[in-house]
Amino acid sequence: MNQVSEQKEKTDLAFEIAQLIQDLKKAEKGCLKIKSGSVTWFIYIDQGELIYVTHSIDPIDRLDCHLRGLSRRMPSITSDVRTQIRLSLDLPSTSSFALRPDYQGIGMLLQQEILSVDAAQSLLRGMSQEALELLLLVDDHTATFVPSFKAFVTALQPLNFESLLHDAQAQIQAWRSLAPHIISPYQRPYLFSQSKTTLSTERQQRLGTLLKGYSFRHLALLIDQDELRLVKSLYPLILDKTIILREPQPPYHDLPNFSEPSLQTEVVETIPVPLAQAATESLGHFDTITQAAPSTKTYRVACIDDSPAMLQTIEQFLGKENIQLSLIQDSVKALIELMRIKPDLILLDVGMPRVDGYELCRLLRKHPLFKKIPIIMVTGNTGLIDRARAKMSGTTDYMTKPFTQSDLLKMVFRHLE
Repeated sequence: MNQVSEQKEKTDLAFEIAQLIQDLKKAEKGCLKIKSGSVTWFIYIDQGELIYVTHSIDPIDRLDCHLRGLSRRMPSITSDVRTQIRLSLDLPSTSSFALRPDYQGIGMLLQQEILSVDAAQSLLRGMSQEALELLLLVDDHTATFVPSFKAFVTALQPLNFESLLHDAQAQIQAWRSLAPHIISPYQRPYLFSQSKTTLSTERQQRLGTLLKGYSFRHLALLIDQDELRLVKSLYPLILDKTIILREPQPPYHDLPNFSEPSLQTEVVETIPVPLAQAATESLGHFDTITQAAPSTKTYRVACIDDSPAMLQTIEQFLGKENIQLSLIQDSVKALIELMRIKPDLILLDVGMPRVDGYELCRLLRKHPLFKKIPIIMVTGNTGLIDRARAKMSGTTDYMTKPFTQSDLLKMVFRHLE
């Protein structure tokens, strides 16, 4: 079966996928692609066995968040390891038959023995379930099967589709018990400083440290906590407007949410936690969750940019965080300033007179003080050649202008914590 006909009408998608997997038992390995709007889901199959489920929205970022969460329990997953994986996977493949980068990343970590087989298998299942949850919310879609391409990681076992589906449906039911206030795991909670809250000053400070523009899902991964437990601990604070919610940040805003009518799938019956009970238990859960928050250490961040307006914007975006910010406008004097400051992270503009960002980054990497300091290239250049030049000069990561405060915070704390 090499081609699945296009499907416009509403169908039982879970049943459809299960039937396709069953039909493909005698087929070579391949990928079932399901497209809805601007998002494509990829279901990898090998002779009727489910290998992996993922989607097209920011797979490298999603893998990185999972790895950051795992690093709390697995010291082998260091910041350097995560950076190496990101840089290895960052350039898009020109082949339409290439495996998705998140799956490739798991395979690389397994091959390098940074992840054990059990840890890689657990990571594979968790990421597949997240993708399947959102896939089950899809309405109109088209589906095609691309047969026989790259080999899968032989050390990893196929996934049990029935078990994965059962857990995904139960998770959907649990999320829907929190509607209409919460409709997506990618909504972003913020502390509303002007609210009349019953929280103590200490708890407000801990909450402010925790919420830095991350989505519920990203935040739960970063502090290695169950995402629904996290959401339920914050739910009473959302109801009393101590926490306000913002829409999912692009590109996550393109994913379906739990407020949309689902397909007619048989949902596993669960008993949602009553809201009153959630409110009663919230402070205990809240304290447990916030104790897992990133540390309140003050970090030194240096920003080098010849534009006073850009320096002012970055100061405004980072000024209220636990960051000691140093602004440097002259790239020629930057090296001496940086040796004095000894920053934990450097934000570096590309287009500067006399010494541009690429050259300055190369100079910094030759100095023993800055060999391992994260250097984030900040630029309006978006081409692949520009990204390649940034990597060759020794940059840790790459952020394009214009960016939002949430973009900047996410980038900075990705490499600081």
